[in-house]
Amino acid sequence: MVRERGSGTRMTTEKVFHDHELSLKIKMELGSNEAIKQAVAGGLGLALLSRSTLNHDPEQEELAVLDVDGFPVMRAWYVVRQKGKQMSVVADTFLEFLREHLQLFSFHQSQGGASSTNGRSDRAAIQS
Repeated sequence: MVRERGSGTRMTTEKVFHDHELSLKIKMELGSNEAIKQAVAGGLGLALLSRSTLNHDPEQEELAVLDVDGFPVMRAWYVVRQKGKQMSVVADTFLEFLREHLQLFSFHQSQGGASSTNGRSDRAAIQS
């Protein structure tokens, strides 16, 4: 199972298969992570999803994260804003929340990135 064309998860999945010279045999294409999780829980196959979409509940026994060579796949996530426009209080608060919780969200800042107004990086990679 894979996400629809154009989704970041789909592009990452296709790249991983391409980089390992493997063909991707798609049997089902779904438009949301929740639909994919339900299909996997229903026994319809396997899927590659970002860990951040799992909301893993130890009581939930329908899904299992598999130990696979070459995983987790690292993807860069970016925080962007309109150039030259002052951020709203809500947007600024959200940005500060992200910065304060980088470790909680399994971010890895070793990749550097664009500098923000206070010199801290607005770029980080998150485990997928």
